[in-house]
Amino acid sequence: MTKMTRLLLATTLISLTNVALAQPYYDYTLQGQENCAMVNIAMDESGSMVDEHAFMRTRAAKKLIELLESPGPKFQKVFLCSNGFGNNNAIYTDADADGFRHIGCSLGYDQSILNWNTNVDSRTEDGYSATTKSIDRVPAVIGGVDLAQTCGMMAKNMILVTDEDRDAVTAVTKEDVKTKLADTGYIYNIIVNVFINSEWSDNIIGMRYNYKLSDYTKLATPVTVFGGSSSSGSTSDGSSFGPPPPSGGSSFGPPPPSGGTSFGPPPPSDGTYVPPPGGFVPPFRRNLQTAPFVTYKFYTPDVPNELFAVKEDSNGGLTSGYMEFEDPGRIYPEVMTNGHGLTIEDYGEIIENTRGAIFSIRTLRKGHVGQGGQVEISDAFAAALVDIKVCEMTRCRQSEIGGDPHITTWKDEHYEFHGQCDLVLAKDPDFAEGMGLDVHIRTKIVRYWSYIQSAAIRIGDDILEIQGGTEMNTEAEYWINFEHLGDLTTFAGFPVIQESNKIHRRSYTIDLNSKYPGKKIVIDLYREFVRVKLGGGLDIFGNTVGLLGDPRSGDLLARDGVTSFDDYIDFGNEWQVLPSDGRLFRELAHPHFPERCLQPEDPQGDRRRRLAESSISIEQAEAACASLKDPLTIKDCVYDVLATQDLDMIGAF
Repeated sequence: MTKMTRLLLATTLISLTNVALAQPYYDYTLQGQENCAMVNIAMDESGSMVDEHAFMRTRAAKKLIELLESPGPKFQKVFLCSNGFGNNNAIYTDADADGFRHIGCSLGYDQSILNWNTNVDSRTEDGYSATTKSIDRVPAVIGGVDLAQTCGMMAKNMILVTDEDRDAVTAVTKEDVKTKLADTGYIYNIIVNVFINSEWSDNIIGMRYNYKLSDYTKLATPVTVFGGSSSSGSTSDGSSFGPPPPSGGSSFGPPPPSGGTSFGPPPPSDGTYVPPPGGFVPPFRRNLQTAPFVTYKFYTPDVPNELFAVKEDSNGGLTSGYMEFEDPGRIYPEVMTNGHGLTIEDYGEIIENTRGAIFSIRTLRKGHVGQGGQVEISDAFAAALVDIKVCEMTRCRQSEIGGDPHITTWKDEHYEFHGQCDLVLAKDPDFAEGMGLDVHIRTKIVRYWSYIQSAAIRIGDDILEIQGGTEMNTEAEYWINFEHLGDLTTFAGFPVIQESNKIHRRSYTIDLNSKYPGKKIVIDLYREFVRVKLGGGLDIFGNTVGLLGDPRSGDLLARDGVTSFDDYIDFGNEWQVLPSDGRLFRELAHPHFPERCLQPEDPQGDRRRRLAESSISIEQAEAACASLKDPLTIKDCVYDVLATQDLDMIGAF
């Protein structure tokens, strides 16, 4: 063999080896049967990010993957991908010219792929390019699993972490990023350099805004306020615009001439507030004595901002938990301030009206113990980040039960239990810092189906029982601490709002705002049907047990907290009220323990036969329920219409 022949052969072998080693990328098709999840991280690898690397590697990512792999979310395969950007490719030769590098992917958690560079000689951080490349560089096979051939569905979450705004190293645009995310089905989450400001907390972890900015900016009404020696003043046309009423409340004096809206709680007693540079200044936080000329804007009061903050104890100290609340008075650029460059402008718009969220790296850094931070902030940040990501990927929602008992679990699963008895809907002895929460429901069988006849709630030492049953529901029917129609302005210290402004309907809202901003418990009546809604997230109801299932895993857990049920009848019977659960209803009803829950005769076969024989067709029921948005709620509505033979049953939803 000549020297030239050997050289050609060696070259050929090298080429063949490279072809064999070259791994094709995942095309995001789904041809298999299993439920899969993908967490894809793009990490800024500059030297200033060392603590964020450690936080994501050892805490957030590990906990997130472990929770996604738990039985509740019902994912058979969970994948983790890691990427870096901001590298100097003259130093790190595995990086592209724009500083991006794909590090690797794993089946399950693998810490080795999360060892990001701490490149003190970084150049520029192009988060747009990093996002699109992180999506494009996912290999077709991870851990021996062919993604396309194995997965029949895939929940995908993209997490970008950087303390810089976007450096335009490449020609990738904001629209390119939005299109890539939409085409591949990723939920986008960004941990970036912003301050998030709210009168409710000094430690806002992040926020989600479910709207497009363009929908609200055109509704803004600028108003200039001239101050003086106090926090009262006048508008530019001379109309008075005084301070909040002495008794508190949410209105800020009389509305401006153009209309106005309520704007949060009353100001602090000293009236002081130091806004961040360039930040929005809510009127109730502005000291007009030091800043006499203020221009601000009013928006419609339904701007749906959801904020996540470090939870405080009753003494104002920080805890390792977090809370969620709504701040509906401002558009998101007025809630946030740039911590570096044009971060909000570069990244904020991308998550508009999506299930994604923006998180403050400034708050995270207040929790880095190595920098003198408070570990509680770091703990709360990790808990919020993980819970919110899991809920995004599994479509968590508020839990509820109503009417013909359609139960929506914390993981947005719907099931029915048609037994007749008293049942534990939710129980948490530590709710509201030890006040405790118990929610019991009482069901009643009608032929082959049942409905919720009444509900009883205990918070602290107070018990409220509410019963449906009147055709128009114009008259209240409740018992407060076993007193019929007693004073119900407050319940356990929380305000109660009663409404009866719709035909056949009446509602009772327990406003938890004083302890859990923006959250509430609602008991809604439609004719004789009762519906209970727990309006809050894991920060409030994360420790509850009962018919709603485990809030974090989604499992239908038994009283022992370990056994998981697949049969809904067995699960419902498990949560029949026992003497140890306490007595909330003023009267006992048949059956009560030790008698077991009554079941309809032939609940499946007889029910199907009777539904098939109903005078209202399935098509008519579907048409009546078509205005509802959620497919599972539509299914519940159709069933109730057929079961009750009443097209007006849509009013119960």
